[in-house]
Amino acid sequence: EIVRTLEINGYEAYFIGGFVRDVLCQKNPKDIDIVTSARPDDINRIFPFLCHIRGVGKSFGVMLVDDTEVATYRKDVYGGDKPIEYAMTLEEDTQRRDFTINALAMDSNGKIKDFHNGVSDLNNKIIRFIGDPNQRIYEDPNRMLRACRFVAQLDFNLHDSTLCAIRNNSRLMSGVAPERIRKELMTVLENVQNSSKFFTATFQSDILKYIFKSMAKAIGLSQNKYHLESLFTHLMRAGDAIPTRKPLVKLAAYLHDTGKSYTKIFDSEKNDYTFLRHEQTGEKIVAKELTKLKFSNDEIQTVSKLVGLHMRSSMFGGKAVRKIMRKLDEYGLDYKDYLRMKFADKKAKYPFNPMPLAIAKKMVGGFYKVLDNNEPFSIRHLEVNGHDVMGILGIKPSPKVGEVLLKLFNRVLENPELNKRDILLKLIVDFG
Repeated sequence: EIVRTLEINGYEAYFIGGFVRDVLCQKNPKDIDIVTSARPDDINRIFPFLCHIRGVGKSFGVMLVDDTEVATYRKDVYGGDKPIEYAMTLEEDTQRRDFTINALAMDSNGKIKDFHNGVSDLNNKIIRFIGDPNQRIYEDPNRMLRACRFVAQLDFNLHDSTLCAIRNNSRLMSGVAPERIRKELMTVLENVQNSSKFFTATFQSDILKYIFKSMAKAIGLSQNKYHLESLFTHLMRAGDAIPTRKPLVKLAAYLHDTGKSYTKIFDSEKNDYTFLRHEQTGEKIVAKELTKLKFSNDEIQTVSKLVGLHMRSSMFGGKAVRKIMRKLDEYGLDYKDYLRMKFADKKAKYPFNPMPLAIAKKMVGGFYKVLDNNEPFSIRHLEVNGHDVMGILGIKPSPKVGEVLLKLFNRVLENPELNKRDILLKLIVDFG
């Protein structure tokens, strides 16, 4: 209706960009963007009461009409605080856009305007810059990352000119704001099941090292007799096995063994390579990389701790499971996410052999037993508290209270049957 209304009032108006691309790819469009020859004041005059309207960037030629962005034809002027420069035609407007597949326009009758062979590139599944690719990248280096995102989202390939230009300008990634890198990364993880296509594209175009240096170091790294696949292949398989509704767990899976690149040594006795405590090394490295990318503290803890805990085994049940759940509880992690990591790791190692049901049941069963039996895995699960400790020992709040509770918990962790109030009250005296 917005496009038709603008047309009725004598202006050109078109759907543009991702909306048109998704329609032609027979996908459900998520966002609607409209471009028009009407200036912001004209748009404001045409939609005074029909739609809620407010300027989201009038100085940039962009208005919001009923929650839909309507932009005036314009040229992008880079550098300094230069004023907006309006374009006279739709073709001139499309020349400022990034890729040919994002420069397609459609009128209210469904007729396509294609000035850059975008339809052909859609049909051939190609990501190609408009005009001079080096200039497009220089205008906004983040376009290199966007190109790789579209490779993953659309299952397309980089055009040779696109790949060459990104490789030649990869150094410009160092100037991209970390918040923008994080946004592109999370968009992929939240929407693309096989996000490995994104990481593979960034590796092929030589920009992966600006996102996750630890992952880039995994390229081509052989492992040992227990892993016939390369480390990078293993990481990609693991991440692809985690659903998109768990983007942070998915990211943890893609990074879970990155510590191996830093801990690989040859053991002459075993006549093979080992990666001693690689999960601990990986946890620290991942935390640093995510901090650099401006992830939140909670996000960093979730991803890095899942990396750090992924070698813990739950196959032995009982005390081992309670210890794992204690750690998960301490870091605010869900035991189901820990299990997702374990299953993904196994699937990455044996991609063509489904995990035997008996092993899967054993991995899960220990957790169900602890939960079903209400076995304690946190100090707050004790049948006594700090007030009991202070009352029995006749002390005031002090570190001593926490020390006694920790001793009690360690005993209960070994034997859940001790978690009875009368038993613990007696133990307080002994530990005091």
